[in-house]
Amino acid sequence: MRLLLMLLSAMLPSRALPSTVSPSTTRPGTVNGVVRTGDRRRGRSGGETAESTMERERGCGRVTAMPFDHNDHYHRLLLRQLPSGCRTALDVGCGTGRFARRLAASGIEVDALDPSAEAIEAARELTAAGAGGGPGDGAPNFRHADVTRSELPRAHYDFVSCLASLHHVPFDTVRALRKSLAPGGVLVVLGCYPEKSRTDWLWSLAAVPVNAVARALVALTERLRGTAPVGPGAVRAPVKPPTMTYAETAREAAVLLPGARVRRLLFWRYLLVYRAPVAAGDGNPAAPGGDGAGARARNGAEETVAAPEHRHDHDRDSTMTVTARLVATCAAPFPYARPDDGPSVEVTAGRRRLVQRGDAEVVVRELDRSDPARVVAETRFPTPWPRGVGQYAVAPAGDLAVFAGPYALRAVDPSGALRWEVRHRCWAGCDGHEADGEHLSSREHRYGGRGSVAFSADGALVWAHVRGPLVQDGPGAGRSTDEWLVLDATDGTVLARTETGTAAVGSFHVPHPDPQQMGLSLGEGQDGTPLRWGRWNGGARIAVDRFQDEDLVLLAVSASGHRLLTVTHAQNRLAVHRTSDGAVSAALPADLLPPHPDATPNPAPAPDPAPAPDYWEEPQVYFDYTGGFLDEETAIVGTAESDDEHGTGRHWLAEFADHAEPRVTAQVHYPFPVTGLVQGLGDGTWFTKSAQDGVVHLWTLDGPKSAHQAQAQVTAPPPQPGNGSGTPGPAGTVGAPGRPGAA
Repeated sequence: MRLLLMLLSAMLPSRALPSTVSPSTTRPGTVNGVVRTGDRRRGRSGGETAESTMERERGCGRVTAMPFDHNDHYHRLLLRQLPSGCRTALDVGCGTGRFARRLAASGIEVDALDPSAEAIEAARELTAAGAGGGPGDGAPNFRHADVTRSELPRAHYDFVSCLASLHHVPFDTVRALRKSLAPGGVLVVLGCYPEKSRTDWLWSLAAVPVNAVARALVALTERLRGTAPVGPGAVRAPVKPPTMTYAETAREAAVLLPGARVRRLLFWRYLLVYRAPVAAGDGNPAAPGGDGAGARARNGAEETVAAPEHRHDHDRDSTMTVTARLVATCAAPFPYARPDDGPSVEVTAGRRRLVQRGDAEVVVRELDRSDPARVVAETRFPTPWPRGVGQYAVAPAGDLAVFAGPYALRAVDPSGALRWEVRHRCWAGCDGHEADGEHLSSREHRYGGRGSVAFSADGALVWAHVRGPLVQDGPGAGRSTDEWLVLDATDGTVLARTETGTAAVGSFHVPHPDPQQMGLSLGEGQDGTPLRWGRWNGGARIAVDRFQDEDLVLLAVSASGHRLLTVTHAQNRLAVHRTSDGAVSAALPADLLPPHPDATPNPAPAPDPAPAPDYWEEPQVYFDYTGGFLDEETAIVGTAESDDEHGTGRHWLAEFADHAEPRVTAQVHYPFPVTGLVQGLGDGTWFTKSAQDGVVHLWTLDGPKSAHQAQAQVTAPPPQPGNGSGTPGPAGTVGAPGRPGAA
């Protein structure tokens, strides 16, 4: 009942216009906006999306009025997109002018176009009866014109609207509308689409009961108030069903309106919002209803765009699109079905290499500097345990591999010879094992190994997370606890150790350019994801820094070593920290990102205190547990995990420039479908995996932040390779598979 009352209150204020043409015939779903306002069979108003409904009414120019108009329902949502200081607006396909009058009532100078002379005449009559005067007196300037044949002024309008009209003209008409926008101006389209996909029909089914109740309540209220429309509408116009699907609309918008955001609405509609870039030197684009721009200072013929005020809460619609350029496609040494088992790209000493673990060996392929698709050298290391048991790391020089197993650290050379071994308490709680294979069939050992290992940047040290005590400590050495070790890579001598204070079910390391520093990200299942930063000064113990927020996953270290990139365990916040003290220097919440365009809304209670135009909760978007730096100021991250249930996963660029507010700057567009997780490498490139094709794709930006320019920004040697788990991890390393700490 509360929802119904909110719906009623949202609809009633817009129904009080006087009319000689029934107000309820305003804004149907055509370019003229006046054809039809009801569908007694399906319970829809103008711009019906089901072709069967449209066929029934095609050619019918005179229909009965309906008390609940879907386009009117979204007026307030559209008005919230107005840029601050908006002075001029264009309403395309204005129909009888209801929305144009609402714009004009806000003090905006409005041009309203419609190709139907009858609709324009009705609009003028309604305006004269309720608003009076001409454009200079606060009324819209109604013009009988076809937008496809009209020459619109360039860079003139602060706001352009198309309500259920764009499907009557070629979609590329938006080019002309875009050009008519002033710097910082906003184009909004309330559009219709045919029901073609399963998602379309789910949205339709969700809308039917709400639509029926809203119609009944509005009709009852109008009857009680004596304002219910009577008789048929008097305005004639053609009916045209929409033909572009929602997915096609989103794709075309990405090309013709870079950075536009498209999302579904209830009642068979979608909302498209595009913001024109602000002129050079004017800051960020305008934000709807906010403090950001589009405002003009006019003095005769001169127009200047006022600089926008600084805005903290970035609007999600301002995200643009950037194009990725394929650098190379590298074949995987082994077939793989899961991304966790696929190869990773590592950066070591300025070189890239491809690393993958199979059941019997680890393959390391050094890639050519100028043509990364070409392999210049290959090394193979026999594995002491099968794939899936423990983690591993390969030395920067490629001459040694260290494996972290269930009860030991083992270093082997390419011949398979054992260089050294350090035994520790078994992760399953056993005292030890006589034979390597005896644990494999045991239920208690189903997790294999839960520790991790990594080489320092110079390859001289090995950092390892193990279950203590060590066998070399002797019987009765102490209680079982997680320990962090620093070992000599040459002979395995334990140089330093400390307790982590955790009970981890998994971990991974993130190397730092300084060999004496290392990051350790641990997972404790539902208990959290503690993060430790270690420094070794040559003594017997590791100095460990704990972050103020214990629930963090370490994604990457920047190439300079000055910055750390983290995501919260809940995946709802991305942050950059100072390496020196762990303090957060910038943070981005995941709710800045738009929901997936194919996401289905979830029922949610109406908000308090004021009703919103849509009573549906947007699906949650959250960051993946992988990502990395492209350069010192730019990171690439993904939302593939939360996008997966709706369609193709998305990747994003996030900017963390000094002395500037952090922001998600763009969604990455690929020349062909790319799914799954993304990993930045710190040198201006990143990689994605394709298990279906058995390859890894290496990418860079097709624009200013190319790999070459990113490398020029590096002020210190890049991080060296990490634990080699076979899944992407922080820049220059490989990280833990899946969600860290997942039980």
